Amino acid sequence: MNAFASSTGPRIMPNETEDAAEAGLHGVVFLAFDESEDLHWQGYWDPQEPPDSEVVEQGPGWSSADAAVAWGRRRAHRVFIRMDDFSDYLWAGLGEAPDGMSNFIYRKGLQE
Repeated sequence: MNAFASSTGPRIMPNETEDAAEAGLHGVVFLAFDESEDLHWQGYWDPQEPPDSEVVEQGPGWSSADAAVAWGRRRAHRVFIRMDDFSDYLWAGLGEAPDGMSNFIYRKGLQE
């Protein structure tokens, strides 16, 4: 069940000439592989508005990492993905990865 209710619906990814704030993207998305689930990719969006809010949107689950990242990028410019229980998070967000963080190779067009 999605705890986040919004009349605006999902955000649109910014293009090269538009930044995340202008596109209405905010908060952070965390995604992770979970082999115990039928749809192995799980995640949530924390809009972080208002700042002390505990409201999050649980993702529907995805069969591919690319589909999960596409969902995340429609909500936030900061998207992190973990490939398994033992790995660090990778940067899958918009723009350059934070210092010391590896990039997730996102294959646009392979989303479901």
